[in-house]
Amino acid sequence: MQLSRFRVLCTLPEGLIPQRVQDEIRTTPGVRGVTGCILWTDTLDSAFRVREVAKSAGGKVKIYEAVVDGGEYRFECQGKGTCCSEAYILVLPDEANMISEYLGVSIDDFLDEFCEIATPHDSLSTIKLKTRPNGKCIFFEDDKCRIQPVKPGECSIYPIIPHEGAIWWVHGPGSGKGRQYTFYEIKKLAGERYRKVKDYCDAYAKLLSEGRDQDSILDILFKKIEKN
Repeated sequence: MQLSRFRVLCTLPEGLIPQRVQDEIRTTPGVRGVTGCILWTDTLDSAFRVREVAKSAGGKVKIYEAVVDGGEYRFECQGKGTCCSEAYILVLPDEANMISEYLGVSIDDFLDEFCEIATPHDSLSTIKLKTRPNGKCIFFEDDKCRIQPVKPGECSIYPIIPHEGAIWWVHGPGSGKGRQYTFYEIKKLAGERYRKVKDYCDAYAKLLSEGRDQDSILDILFKKIEKN
């Protein structure tokens, strides 16, 4: 449920953060709702205040803004790797094919060495890029992306995230800088990504309805595209 325009995701586990800090977050002006580790605020300034409170307690925060017509959205990569950190980077079959070709390895080797299976919800398994112990994407090396020309769609449209019927804009180091993205441009990019992910989900669901298990489904979806 969306309670306000800004969604603040705090990694502040109950019982690990002092009650004083929890109370301060909940009483921050502009906070309109709290559901577990998710807070809703009316303004970006309120979201920033929550972030500072959380950071003072050693917490981590991600700020998401619901994209609306008339909003101002600017972004320019700062080369800090923030978007490459602690992210769920989904890889679709065609993307796996392009990346493996770029690296000069087989689909099997690419999936084994650089990816892992994840089941985020509804028992629908996906393939995601592995992360290093420091939380960075496995392809983030020497402050740059090793697969920049063929990086997954998830990365290409950042900081745009289509999720649960809404389009979200992630606020990070590059926000408010660089060129401006129009509402319709953002909507188009999000729509294209949504359709590609939906096609994958539909194909997975069809195979699942035929009685196939996770391993065989992933094998069919990913390895059928490997060139002879």
